Amino acid sequence: MSDHPLESWRWLFIILGLPTVLWGVLLFLILPDTPSKAWFLSREERLFAQQRHQSVQRSWKTNEWKISQFCEAIKDLKTWFFFVIITTGSLTNGVISNFSALIIQSLGFDTFTTLLLNLPIATFQFIVVIVSSLAAQRFRKSRLILVIIGNIVALVGTLLIRQQDTNNKGGRFAGVMLLLASSNIFPLMLSLISSNVGGITKKATVNAIFFLGYCAGNIAGPQMFISKEAPTHQTAFTGLLSLFCLVTAFLALFRLYLDLENKRRDKEQGKHIDAEQKDGCPVSEPNNEGPNLHDETDFENSDYRYCL
Repeated sequence: MSDHPLESWRWLFIILGLPTVLWGVLLFLILPDTPSKAWFLSREERLFAQQRHQSVQRSWKTNEWKISQFCEAIKDLKTWFFFVIITTGSLTNGVISNFSALIIQSLGFDTFTTLLLNLPIATFQFIVVIVSSLAAQRFRKSRLILVIIGNIVALVGTLLIRQQDTNNKGGRFAGVMLLLASSNIFPLMLSLISSNVGGITKKATVNAIFFLGYCAGNIAGPQMFISKEAPTHQTAFTGLLSLFCLVTAFLALFRLYLDLENKRRDKEQGKHIDAEQKDGCPVSEPNNEGPNLHDETDFENSDYRYCL
């Protein structure tokens, strides 16, 4: 494509971007936004799905913007745990995603070999996300633990790159691959927002703050890479080391906070409610009247318990 008026990097955006846009249009047309509009379910199944959601969170989809829920989201400590964790995690992601090829090349590989070596790294990242998602579904109260494990593995990878001799290509490349173990933070934290925030307006607010942190971290992270420090990039890897330690500490504190909050609610109500019981959340039988149209936050719903 050297003789083509479009540079090769532009073709990369076209080839990868066009299917993404088309897929987005397709999902917009066929993907229902609520269980009540799920065209692939029967009427009874749609009612059952609606009632199941109501029995868990009492957050019925509504287009009404509630200022009280917005204010509650701002005052909720969970919101800022989500923000700090994803911002810190995205600082590391900003380095890894933008400079993984440069890191590999700095190990002494040529451009073509660097491109080839990105394939097993991408495969490992895909496996990490899939396995983490399946494990979170299989094992109770494991989501934050899985993110912590991913960050610890990435921390080990950072040490392998930073501390080993630059001639040890194999060991340092293994470290680069282990960095991607932290990739499970984004999907699992999103799932925790879905599970642990009640109220449509409140959930939308928390999601917005979460994505602000995600974007800010990814923008700021690459600034740790200083070209004149190649091939060791000490500033970047020292920064990664510190950030992985910080995000692991924040995750542990967040899990402790949620666990203590669940125990406090159990004590106040004099009953134990398990948000992640193995046989699923209690579901009311469908009826002809349909579910009650609640839109309660997790603060307003005294039976709400947080997933870990």
